[in-house]
Amino acid sequence: MMKYRLTKKDFTGGFTVTYDEDNESLIELKNTFKYKGQKPDHSQMMSFLQLVPFSQRDLWKIEKDFNIKKMEVNKKTENKELYHRFCQLYNQMVYKHTGMPADWTTAPQAYGTGIHKIIQYLLHSSKEKLGHRATLSEIDTQALQAWEYILNHWEVIQREDEFLTRQIKPMQIASNLSSIIMILRNEARKSTPNQGISSQSKLDDLYG
Repeated sequence: MMKYRLTKKDFTGGFTVTYDEDNESLIELKNTFKYKGQKPDHSQMMSFLQLVPFSQRDLWKIEKDFNIKKMEVNKKTENKELYHRFCQLYNQMVYKHTGMPADWTTAPQAYGTGIHKIIQYLLHSSKEKLGHRATLSEIDTQALQAWEYILNHWEVIQREDEFLTRQIKPMQIASNLSSIIMILRNEARKSTPNQGISSQSKLDDLYG
């Protein structure tokens, strides 16, 4: 579910609208609008209701009519499939650069916590990049693409910062993620003009 709060100047309360995550259609609307302590009259309320779009993708069309704020939905912000894909990509990177599989057996909880922290960081960055109109699926995809990009360019980290490449456990990567992203940005700027445009565009697309 995707939930938004719609408010208006000079009014207290507002609409709370909920959209289906998959087809983005309106599934619930709650009204708490008041003007000077009283509910707006029927005609005024109907004029407000007629503005509310039936599709979440059309919310931008009413930005001049309402203040729009995305609300946190009381559910996990990551799904099991996303977590599985993040782990899969991490395992592939570790094997590629060490010749050994990632050691989840000695500290499985710490490894899992590290992956969760990485996911939360990249989900937050993706939300900021995509804006309030983005679906949870789009945000998940953006975060996964960012993670894949980072791991596919791990040799850049190896070349630029030997210390960071020794910090290969998920919790260590999570702690150094902002530094890792900065290294990739700087490397893109040092590329040849044609490569630089492509690489920098990709980084901007992923990290904003």
